[in-house]
Amino acid sequence: MFIPYDLTKTEDGYQFTSDFGLTYFLYFSKYYLIDENGDDLIVTSFGFFHDPEKVRVNDQRIKATIISFIIDYFEKNPELGILYLCDPRDDLARHRRIIFGSWHREMDQGIEKFDCNKYHAKLGYYSSLLIKADNPQKQHYVDAFYRHLNELIPEEA
Repeated sequence: MFIPYDLTKTEDGYQFTSDFGLTYFLYFSKYYLIDENGDDLIVTSFGFFHDPEKVRVNDQRIKATIISFIIDYFEKNPELGILYLCDPRDDLARHRRIIFGSWHREMDQGIEKFDCNKYHAKLGYYSSLLIKADNPQKQHYVDAFYRHLNELIPEEA
């Protein structure tokens, strides 16, 4: 595995600068899903982007940094879930979902990923729920995630 970049804490999350001069911003906030009883279920909404936006590089340390951050988050918060939203900037949300999916498969840390359904993806809304496989509330989070998607963008009959 490659050595992750050092993260610097910011007001909205963290940032790091790659060897190629790209500054990556990792941001997160509290997000509320609604469970079947109508109660709030708190997850962390997570995303990232880089500046300048138009540059594309293949830097394995970027992947290592993002994976390391997620693993560290779950080590500190094993009872919570992460809602990953693919940034729709520059119409590459689908591409981001594919890349993030491949990164997730490399984590091998007992972290499961539940993707939005095909209907939402066709509309350009790509999101995933990450949660520890051994979280006793896992199914509760998963159900709330899919309920939220269907309330946000109802599937047509």
